[in-house]
Parts: sequence; C-alpha cells; structure tokens
Amino acid sequence: MKQEPGIEVELVNGKLGELTVLVDGKEVAKKRLFFKPSVQKVLAAVRETAGG
Repeated sequence: MKQEPGIEVELVNGKLGELTVLVDGKEVAKKRLFFKPSVQKVLAAVRETAGG
C-alpha cells in the first residue's frame, strides 16, 4: 500500500496477530479469527473509502 499514489500509510504496532486497516479513523478491513482479507480486498476497501 505504501506504493499506491495518493495513499499515506502509517504502521502502528498492535496486539500479536492483529491486522486492522483504518482510513481516516474508520475501519475498512480487519483480520478475524479464521479470516484474513486478501491484499486486493484491502486495497479495494481503502480506495473506495478514500474516494479513489
């Protein structure tokens, strides 16, 4: 995601195994117990939420 034009990425350490993607404070993707979103789905959610 760091290479996507117009998207600023900040990595914040969380709990072990945590993966939550926020856009302007809004959760757009999250790893669940038995589900990890694909990179493509995370990028699509970020683009849609960010208006790109």
